[in-house]
Amino acid sequence: MITADKTLGSLKELYDTLKSDNSINFVAVAYTQWNALSIDALLMMLEDKGIIIKAAIVIAEHKTGSYLLDESFFSNTCSQYFWLPYSGGRIIRKRINQKSSKWKDVRQFYRIVFGSDVKNINNVLYYSTFNHTIPDAVIKRDLEWMGRPLIICRTEEGLGPYMGTFDKTYPKLSEIRGWREFHGYLRTVFFGREVYRLLHTTYSSLIFKRTLFGLKPNPEVFPYYRKLFRKRNEVIRPNLNRDLIQDAVVICTASWYREEIIDDEDFRVMLSICDALSTRGHKLLLKPHPRDRFFPTKVKELHCELLDVPGLTIESLCEYAQPKAIIGYPSYSLINPKIFWNIPTYCIADMLNRDKLAIRYCEEIDRFKRAFRHIVPDIRSISDIVVE
Repeated sequence: MITADKTLGSLKELYDTLKSDNSINFVAVAYTQWNALSIDALLMMLEDKGIIIKAAIVIAEHKTGSYLLDESFFSNTCSQYFWLPYSGGRIIRKRINQKSSKWKDVRQFYRIVFGSDVKNINNVLYYSTFNHTIPDAVIKRDLEWMGRPLIICRTEEGLGPYMGTFDKTYPKLSEIRGWREFHGYLRTVFFGREVYRLLHTTYSSLIFKRTLFGLKPNPEVFPYYRKLFRKRNEVIRPNLNRDLIQDAVVICTASWYREEIIDDEDFRVMLSICDALSTRGHKLLLKPHPRDRFFPTKVKELHCELLDVPGLTIESLCEYAQPKAIIGYPSYSLINPKIFWNIPTYCIADMLNRDKLAIRYCEEIDRFKRAFRHIVPDIRSISDIVVE
């Protein structure tokens, strides 16, 4: 059984227990609010399918040295929670072109891909991950030592996985270099992910699904998220004026590090936007990123009122009342209001002087545009922002 001490020395400590303890049939790790929200949506979906869940959720310390979550960020009633201190590192995998493939390993991999689907759910473990990159068959192979049938589930981790920002171990087809990598891609990614999902039961609470025509919203999961947004508002009870929000433009900030931006370039652009909108007579509300400590000190200069409600996400705000428009830099704050409530959103990253940004922020902007330009328009001048 799980011990009373809920601080883990490692994830393997929990996995060792789950190897023999069938009382837990779902496990997930959460670092961020989006992880928590998406895990709740997934659990709600599984329970709607008649699956009785008893979950172990690991709240992991963020690399910044603090926990961004606690149990209050979850709405489900079927979980127990564990704490995992930051270890200072992560598993580094070899790129798929490097040889790790003895013939018996290749056979083992294809055995997992083409093996029979889970039939008896009495001993099954629903394994949830927010890492979109690692193919399902790789996860199953790595956890075969647990001796329990696995059903792989996917949850959200913000924009990064959709934009290709994170793990490059399993690159996209367009990033393949040479025959050896192509062969590795074909076996590990195509068969290990695409073919595996055709032959095996998997579940996902991802808001987008990948298609041949790019990312498309996944409306199947929308009802679960909407319900969770409402439940979250019942918890935080935002003391906000609905009429004020509905008559205002919301300004959202990013979690960029100040030392990686020269001359506060992001503030310069945001100030020009706010000056123009204020001159046009629009009310402005500042919704800072949870880790942003800079922009809240500039509220008066930006002609804004500060939305200072602990636990208030942009989704909670929009569920409570829909603003006229939302303006900001690349983030989910520009995506979800558009797809859930059809609120106009504008990305102003193209107005930045890229020479004053860290290279990784320029890459982040470019990836955001490639992934979401069909949802959020790129703004090159203030005149492009139309607010009714």
